[in-house]
Amino acid sequence: MRGQIESNPEVVIYCLVIYAISFTALALAFSGLTYAEKLRDFIPVSLLAVMLISAYVLFQIQYKGAYRTDALAFTHYAADILVEKGLNPYPLDLQDALHKFEVNPLYITLTPSGDISTNLAYPALHFLTFVPFVAVGLKDMRWVLFLFEIATAVTLYYKAPRELRPIVLLPIFVSADLAIDFNAGSVTDFLWVLPMVLAAFSMDDPFRGGIFYGVACAMKQQPWIVAPFTLIWMFNLKKGSLIVRTSNVLKFVGATAISFVVPNLLFIAKDPGAWFSGILTPASSGLVILSQGLSMLTQAGIAALPPMFYLGTTAAIFLTLVANYFVYFDKLKHLIWIFPAVTMWFSQRALQNYFMYWIPVMVAEVLILYFEQRNRA
Repeated sequence: MRGQIESNPEVVIYCLVIYAISFTALALAFSGLTYAEKLRDFIPVSLLAVMLISAYVLFQIQYKGAYRTDALAFTHYAADILVEKGLNPYPLDLQDALHKFEVNPLYITLTPSGDISTNLAYPALHFLTFVPFVAVGLKDMRWVLFLFEIATAVTLYYKAPRELRPIVLLPIFVSADLAIDFNAGSVTDFLWVLPMVLAAFSMDDPFRGGIFYGVACAMKQQPWIVAPFTLIWMFNLKKGSLIVRTSNVLKFVGATAISFVVPNLLFIAKDPGAWFSGILTPASSGLVILSQGLSMLTQAGIAALPPMFYLGTTAAIFLTLVANYFVYFDKLKHLIWIFPAVTMWFSQRALQNYFMYWIPVMVAEVLILYFEQRNRA
């Protein structure tokens, strides 16, 4: 709720509403266990209310009409181009989006030479998700991100057992970044988090899990890194013959391929070179070092380590994790969604959102583990 507190009466009113919610929750906590249990759903509902109020203030008052990152500007612009002109955005220079959406220069992605990276750097479903909203006239796609965040929270709440529902959303609120500020800052990761959470809840079904996982991969590249771990999961899903195990893996791979390829197929067919170049941009060494991970050493000028050092370190850590997950699957099974964050911490570009957005997926896995232990008990 920061910003314009003193000058904007509307913001002051919203702050008072949030204070009222907070004091109500505090009073409820001291009102007696029986009464508090009857109103246990007040906690998640109040959290969602705070998210909505904060989103409105940040989207419509503090950063109205301005995207904080080029990621959302480019994908929104790509959706505009497709809807208005029917053009394939992958081979185009999208630099005009930076001016159209008033992107903060501090958050424009640069190459090592100092040039601006202005191509579409994500799989097609990332911007196709915005197409229906562009078609109906929505001007601010941060509301779409917020919709995906709410859907993620509701999914976790719905899947949680009654006794855990008052606290199931709390990990998302560990930091205001994940709950509020990342969306306000136009970070688009909740697009893949929702299908990734659904995939986590569906890993007992190779086909259904593969469909959701493929959708997540068609949104953004972060889910790609968990691919070998999901294959190991599917191989160990049912203890049986090699044929049964291989069948589960193939079902998962086939379903993933279908849901990934379908939204991308048209753009691959039109210009495969531009499409491949675009989606591989984040993994290339063609972007400037930017990190909250190990590469802060180079970013801060402490150690001038070359990109190959980070590539080699990341690959070594990744392969070590994959090997251990295969060998010690029974012990490490439920750590599957932690491994991508650990791996990316060692990469050349290791932004905070690369780690934090795995938290809702980890919460889903904690719920799955809880159900397993309860059923055994």
